[in-house]
Amino acid sequence: MTVPSFVVQTCESKFKNTDQVPIRLIAKSELSPFEAVDPFGLRKAILPVFERNPEDGTLIGMGTSFHIDGWGGCLTAEHVLEFARSRFPENGLSGQPIVDLDPSLHRHPVMLLGSGLCYGSAILPEWAIVPIISTNFSKRQCSNPFTELQGKRVFEVAEDIAFLQAHFHPDAVKSQSYPQTLPVEIRGWQPTIGEYVLAFGYPSLKPSRVMPDTEIQDIVEDDLQCAYARITEVYPKGRGRGSTNPVFEVEGNWPPGMSGGPVVNNRGNVVGIVSRSLLLENAELSGRGYATCLPWIRRIYDFFRRIDHSNPGWRKGYGVLNDKGELLGIYPEKHLGVSHVNQDDSLRIAFCSNRIGSNDYVCE
Repeated sequence: MTVPSFVVQTCESKFKNTDQVPIRLIAKSELSPFEAVDPFGLRKAILPVFERNPEDGTLIGMGTSFHIDGWGGCLTAEHVLEFARSRFPENGLSGQPIVDLDPSLHRHPVMLLGSGLCYGSAILPEWAIVPIISTNFSKRQCSNPFTELQGKRVFEVAEDIAFLQAHFHPDAVKSQSYPQTLPVEIRGWQPTIGEYVLAFGYPSLKPSRVMPDTEIQDIVEDDLQCAYARITEVYPKGRGRGSTNPVFEVEGNWPPGMSGGPVVNNRGNVVGIVSRSLLLENAELSGRGYATCLPWIRRIYDFFRRIDHSNPGWRKGYGVLNDKGELLGIYPEKHLGVSHVNQDDSLRIAFCSNRIGSNDYVCE
């Protein structure tokens, strides 16, 4: 079996660097996880997810997430965050699309930044712990004649995908640890049987186990891994009545800690999210995994409203332009751009598409 070499870069690194360094396979088995040699800042874009107890600060590893829009918007698998909505009425499965989270009151999801955590100390700086302040996940109304007769609506999770809005401490920007961004491709690609993909994540995370700071640092700093896999089946409408999540099945080994991690194609663009896996006891044999297929998501615009659907690595927002037509800044919400413009009468605001990591833009 010959596994192809992929070149995977963050949007910011791709704009700044012309070098093309492929991911080098260094695993005992061709389809098993191995350390991701990272010359292009992938550790700053792919972040581990933990459950944090606000009372004592303890952390439990849950899975993996990745940054997609340059404004703190990230994706993961919905089941990674299932614990966070359990405190809500109806388990968070109401008709409301967005669930707001209060990190000060409840066990809540956080991501850990992967740069500058050690400095010879076992204490995590506060700015490295990034709380998730809201999440949007895919729901659909259940077909239940009993509740319909009562005039009630009951919802269930439709697809294993969740959008996370993170809140970054100002010191994260000062320390140059603000996350970088991965390009997402949701048009122009469809999974093909026999095609290879590459998944990233933190396989050493052990869900449901409180982890000491020293072990967490080792994982965050040195344990980003990747694993090739070969597509064996496709399920655009899910694998049956009990699983409506649109997935492609792969031959490969994706351990549980990689859940929620990005799956990229041979163009280096994210096309899926690690969803489920079935590992074999013999690590040298290939298991079976499933990736949520992003082009098949039903409510795709709810999760990708900020990125340019036709151009991987570009985002859409409200740009602030000077009288020379130069882009001075771009914002996810119009009122933020207006606030910038109000400081200088010579500036104007325009809705545009921006190449992440650069000042390149195209007005709509």
